[in-house]
Amino acid sequence: MRTILLSFLIACSSVLYADNLKRPDSYNYTRGIEAIQNNNLEEALDYLNKEITEHPDNGYAFAWVALVRNYNEEYGRALTAANIAVKKIPSKDKEYKAFAFSTRASVFLNLEDTIQAIKDYTQAIALTPEDDRLYNARAQVYYEQGKYDLADNDYRKMISLKEGDVMGYMGLGRNANAQKRYEDAIKQFDYVNKLEPSYSSAYSFRAESYIGLKKYNEAIDDVITALGIDQDDKAFYELQTLADSAFAQTVTKLKVQKLKEPKEYSWPYDLGVVYEKTDRYAKAIPFYKESLAIESNKETANRIANCYNEIEIKENGV
Repeated sequence: MRTILLSFLIACSSVLYADNLKRPDSYNYTRGIEAIQNNNLEEALDYLNKEITEHPDNGYAFAWVALVRNYNEEYGRALTAANIAVKKIPSKDKEYKAFAFSTRASVFLNLEDTIQAIKDYTQAIALTPEDDRLYNARAQVYYEQGKYDLADNDYRKMISLKEGDVMGYMGLGRNANAQKRYEDAIKQFDYVNKLEPSYSSAYSFRAESYIGLKKYNEAIDDVITALGIDQDDKAFYELQTLADSAFAQTVTKLKVQKLKEPKEYSWPYDLGVVYEKTDRYAKAIPFYKESLAIESNKETANRIANCYNEIEIKENGV
């Protein structure tokens, strides 16, 4: 949600006039937005609160206060500010009105009120139906609720708005995985790979699909590709699943990758994880040490210590 709202900031805050609407341009309001852009949130609140004191009907200022309060996990204050923003921002300024609703939706999500969050996203979409970010946010809520048909509708709308963007297809694929429609999911991820071959998540999510179909060799290849791109977190998770389901194949392919990139610390580290995950602690340690010799890392050192501890427990029963 932070990404959605801050990308909205970039698109909107630099424009004070739109569709013959005059948006606020007072000193404190302008400095407040600049402070948000510079990630100086305490300074932003100071300016925006001064603006509200001076101009209590400035709904725009309340919207930005709600954004910052929500980010700071001050959800009560964020909700209060968002409620005022929704009321005070002029209805004819659909872009900022939608911003106020989407900000409040984010607050409701943090308060675990998905019903109100969905209502606010729907309000925001009605105001700015061409904003694909809002469909993505609402689809995420539907996904978490297990309402995959509704989420799919939003993802398809995203595709209709931005056919070349990967997120709609990724959403459809993720929903298919959640329903164990793995073949359908693979079709979506295959297409994402054509659109954006360096997008690691397409490989890591497709690995989940292949694991569901017990096509472990394909899954391992996708995990290695995703890890090689940017150490994708989901790929690392799926690697540990493969350690249990396809240990020998996983180790073999990781060793091949380690030979291809002998100066890359992550491959011996990943081998250590696979051995550790399957309780082969003594065999994990040399790989962790090899990784540590290439690049010093606290996490790797901790894993070595954990392996020694597990070996001692096994040997001494303590």
